[in-house]
Amino acid sequence: MRSQGTGYSGRSGGYRLARSKKSVPILPIIVILLLAAVVVLGVLLVLRSRETPSTQTPSPTYSYTAPPTDAPTDAPTATPTPTPTPEPTPVVGQARLQFMGDLLLHETTTLKSARQADGSYNYDAFFTEIDPYINGDFVLANTDVLIDVYGDGTRYSSYPRFNSPRAIATAMAKIGVTGLITCNNHALDFGYEGLLNSNRAIRECGLDPIGAYETQEQRDNYYYIKEVNGIRIGVLCYGDWVNDHLNVYKDYPFTLKIINHSAANREMMRRDLAAIRERGAEFVIVSMHCGLEYSSEPSSSMRVTCQVLLDNGADLIMGTHPHTVHPITYRSNTFNGKAKNVLVAYSLGNFFADQRGKDDPTPRTEQGVILTVDIKRDDNGDVVISDASYLPTYTLRRQAGEDASGPIYHYQILPAGKYALSSSRDPYLENDEEWQLLKDAWNQTTTTMGSAIRADAGNN
Repeated sequence: MRSQGTGYSGRSGGYRLARSKKSVPILPIIVILLLAAVVVLGVLLVLRSRETPSTQTPSPTYSYTAPPTDAPTDAPTATPTPTPTPEPTPVVGQARLQFMGDLLLHETTTLKSARQADGSYNYDAFFTEIDPYINGDFVLANTDVLIDVYGDGTRYSSYPRFNSPRAIATAMAKIGVTGLITCNNHALDFGYEGLLNSNRAIRECGLDPIGAYETQEQRDNYYYIKEVNGIRIGVLCYGDWVNDHLNVYKDYPFTLKIINHSAANREMMRRDLAAIRERGAEFVIVSMHCGLEYSSEPSSSMRVTCQVLLDNGADLIMGTHPHTVHPITYRSNTFNGKAKNVLVAYSLGNFFADQRGKDDPTPRTEQGVILTVDIKRDDNGDVVISDASYLPTYTLRRQAGEDASGPIYHYQILPAGKYALSSSRDPYLENDEEWQLLKDAWNQTTTTMGSAIRADAGNN
C-alpha cells in the first residue's frame, strides 16, 4: 500500500516530495491584490495633496455688491454739473440796438500787439473790460480794414492797404457784435478779389458783412433786412470815396454805393429807402462812412443829406470815418404823415485804433462811443425808438514789450465814465496820468456829443 504523501523514484534509487493532487484558486487572489494596490495608491495621493500646495491659480469669480448709500467709498465723488444761467428770454416787439465806430489796425501798434509767439493773433484780451457793456440784440461796428484778403492767413499789412487777421473779427463776435459795416474807403484796397475774400472771412467768423456788394444782381435786388425779436431791421450803407482805387471801382462799380452829396445821390437814397420799406423793413438804419478825418463837426452837406434820409424814412443814422466823435441829434421828425423820434450820430469815433499823434495837441482818436438804442412796437404797430444813450470809451495803451520795430503795446477799451467820475483813482489804473486821460475822454466826449441823449457813466 502506497503512502499518499511521498513517492519513490525507482531509477534514481532515492526519494522526492510529491504534489498534492488538490490545486489552490489563483485569480481571486490577484483581484484582491490589485484592489488593495488601488486603495493604497489613492491614500498616498490624498496625503501628498495635503502636504504640497497646488501651483495652479484658481479661476477668478466676479461679483459686485452695491455699497449702502451711506457707506464710504474710495471712488471719487463726481462734481455736480453747474446749472448754466439761462439766457434772458427775448421780448417779442422789443430790441436793443448798439453801434460803435471804426476798427483800424496799424502794423506798428494795434496789428502787431496781438501777435502771439507762434505767429497767430489773438485780440480777446483787449476787450474784457468793455465786454459787459455790449449787450444788444443787434450790434454793428465799422471795419476800416479788410479781413484775410488772400484767404490763407498770410501777408497782413496796414496803411495804406489794410489786410488784418481773422482774429479781430472773431474777437468782435465774442463780445456780441453781429455785423460789420464793409462799405468804406478801404473796401477795394486789394481789388475785387480782396473784397470777396474779406466778406467770406467775415461770414466764416460768424458776422454779417454789410454794405459791400459782390455782384451787380446783388446790388440791384438785395437789401439787408434782419428780423430781431419780431422786428424787421433794415440797413443801408453809403461811403464818399475809395482812396486811390478809382480804377478798380470803375471796373466794379456795383461793389459800393459811393456818394458826393449831389442831388442824384440823394434821389438814389430816396429810392433805396422806399425799396427797403417795400421789402418789409420796419426800422431803417443808414450807415454813412463820410466826413473829414479828425474833424469835430459834420460838414453842411453831410447835414443836408442826413435830413433827406430822415424825411424819406430813415430812423437812425450811424456816422463813421472821421475817427473822432461828432455831435448827436435826437428829435421828432415826420414821415408819411406820422411824427416819430429819429437819431443821427454824425460820427461815433474810433472803437479800436491807435492813431496817437494824428490830432495833436488834443488826443481824441483814442475816444469813441457805444450808442445804445432801444426800439419797440407801439400800440399802433409802428416800430419806434423808446430810449437812447451813449457810453464814452477810451482806448488805454500800455507798453508790454519791445521788438526790432519798436514798442509792443497792450490795449484795453475802457468805459470812460466808470473811472473818470470816481472820487479816487481806481486800482485798475496804474497812475494819475492814466486817470487824467479817462477824465479828459469823458469831458471831451460829453461836451462834443451834447445833451440830446444821456451819457452812460458805465457803473454797471
